[in-house]
Amino acid sequence: MRVTLPLVFTALIFIALPGCSMLRSGQTQQVLDGYIGHSLSEVGDRFGPPQSNFPQIDNGEISFEWNNFSLDRPPGAPAGGPPTSCRVWISALPAYPGANPAFLGSWIVQSSQSFGCR
Repeated sequence: MRVTLPLVFTALIFIALPGCSMLRSGQTQQVLDGYIGHSLSEVGDRFGPPQSNFPQIDNGEISFEWNNFSLDRPPGAPAGGPPTSCRVWISALPAYPGANPAFLGSWIVQSSQSFGCR
């Protein structure tokens, strides 16, 4: 059997693409982990405001959700651009009692999860 260059090239692409996705997913989580212990407003400044938030357990923690999240968005750029399938949830605790979820500076990042980031 004779193997042609286009066949080898095609095979390499199919081997490399899943690896790129895993690398990108790892990059996303690494970037998000850098915000743990910081004000949630730093995340908002970098990636735009979250699209929604929802309370977690009774300790006052709230999860903030970003849809169409992208590491490629330049700091301060408005949310938008081409849609992605990447979703991010960041759980945060209030910096003081009675903190309002609308004021991202009132929340301290505790953890993050990303879904579908490639």
